[in-house]
Amino acid sequence: MDNMQLKLFSPNEGIGGFSEKGFDLNAIHPTTTSWVRQSRFLSPESPKETCISELIGLSDCSSIVINDNGSILFSSNRGKALVSVSPQGEVEWQFQSGTTLITPSIGREGTIYVASTGAWESKGHKLFSLSNSGQIKWIHEIDDLAKFSPVIDAEGNIYIVTNGTKLLAIDPVGELKWVFQAQFEFRCAPLITNDGRILILAGDKKLYSLTMEGEVQWHTKADTFLESIPIIDYEGNIYIGLSEQSKLKIVSFDKQGNRNEEYSTIDGDIWTTPAICKNGNLYVGASPFRLISFRMGGDIQWETFIDGQINYPPIVDSLGTVLVVSSNNTSVNRLSWVTALTSDGRVKWRSEFTGQITCPVVAPDKKIYFTNNLSMGCSCLYSLGES
Repeated sequence: MDNMQLKLFSPNEGIGGFSEKGFDLNAIHPTTTSWVRQSRFLSPESPKETCISELIGLSDCSSIVINDNGSILFSSNRGKALVSVSPQGEVEWQFQSGTTLITPSIGREGTIYVASTGAWESKGHKLFSLSNSGQIKWIHEIDDLAKFSPVIDAEGNIYIVTNGTKLLAIDPVGELKWVFQAQFEFRCAPLITNDGRILILAGDKKLYSLTMEGEVQWHTKADTFLESIPIIDYEGNIYIGLSEQSKLKIVSFDKQGNRNEEYSTIDGDIWTTPAICKNGNLYVGASPFRLISFRMGGDIQWETFIDGQINYPPIVDSLGTVLVVSSNNTSVNRLSWVTALTSDGRVKWRSEFTGQITCPVVAPDKKIYFTNNLSMGCSCLYSLGES
């Protein structure tokens, strides 16, 4: 794989309104949040399953990110480590933190940001800045546990939610810039927009828009916001799933927080953040066990039943194939599925796995990577490639 031939990573792919410059744009996939879920790579047409690395002693693994060399990075809760694995499945290095870590993010020049987490009221937690070889550059004492992966702005500042109710802004050398405190816990990691705003959902039923200095610009309110990360289109419109007056729907807000569009009300529950595809349609996972496509104007285009509960937002590959990860979420005989669907909702293929699959990444050469947490304290790093 010649990375010089790869198109740079973009969280927007021409359709989103996220800040472009905070993450490592040379990386294959540097973040699990703050992107429109539109990949620049193709998924396989006829997938072959391969466990490329049996993660001995490194079970209970997080979702992954992939750097510019193709190395796959993830946290192991059982191993209390951040792990780097080559595309061939060799463990390249481990950063032993001595505590549970969240999914990392990759900033400019390959700098890795990862924070510790644990029991709800536990203390002594840290945000680590690491080199691309796992060496410590600096440590910031965040004290309270980290809840979501770090987010990085165009100036290299790092934003992280701790203990549910605090949003911390930390500068590129590890110094605290400011703290925004909410009355209720935050429901998601912050989002940085391309026009210099911070968006974040809180449990007081408010979507906040903050300045880059942590001052409130506006907030909007609904009866109940769901635990869904907002998504932003190129015009700055914000899409989010919400429950309002016992009805479940996707609603769009403009840059000033005014409601400007409402998508068809559905029965059941919205499980995932929406994904935007290049034609402007939205895909969202919903109960009972459905993937739903909404047209640009707000009507339901189609819905397809999926095996198991959809655990992560859908991902759309470069030609419009929709990828969904789901699980039966049982404590015994746990099964997970990766399902590929056409843009009109027909199932192309489905792969079944024993265990709990994490959020996948679409990579070059028609490959999909993810960790799979099996029973008995075992995990594997999997690829789905062309057979």
